[in-house]
Amino acid sequence: MYFASDLFGRGSDKLHRIFWVLAIASGLATILAFFLLRETYGPALLERKTKRLIKETGNTSLRSKQDFGISVAELWKRSLLRPMKLMFLSVICGLMSLYMAVCYGLLQRWYPNASSADLAKVSCISCSRLSPSSSKRTTVSLLTSSVLSTSA
Repeated sequence: MYFASDLFGRGSDKLHRIFWVLAIASGLATILAFFLLRETYGPALLERKTKRLIKETGNTSLRSKQDFGISVAELWKRSLLRPMKLMFLSVICGLMSLYMAVCYGLLQRWYPNASSADLAKVSCISCSRLSPSSSKRTTVSLLTSSVLSTSA
């Protein structure tokens, strides 16, 4: 019985071969799908049908249901201003955004500068990883000493 590892080789070279086979297969599938599959997005289909009907009937007042009648620049302007209005005009949304910004800022500021001793104060798992040969008593004493030193 043959396995994929027998087919693609053994060792570290095996992963590279499998990666390239999968990349080539997905690339071919994407190219075939681009040419063989039909459009199914509703607004695009309505836009095409509207253009076809305008061309056939000559009636330029026809509009699709999805057509907003605004330019792309106006659509971008609305899309960018609407969240800003929500954040600055809604008090709770603004305060929550400010709170989360401060929390994430503090986390990003603290973690890159944290030493392994500081990280040991955070969790028991970190303490046991610092000294893998230690017993549970050492881990507990490390936690106790870090709690005592931070509360003092």
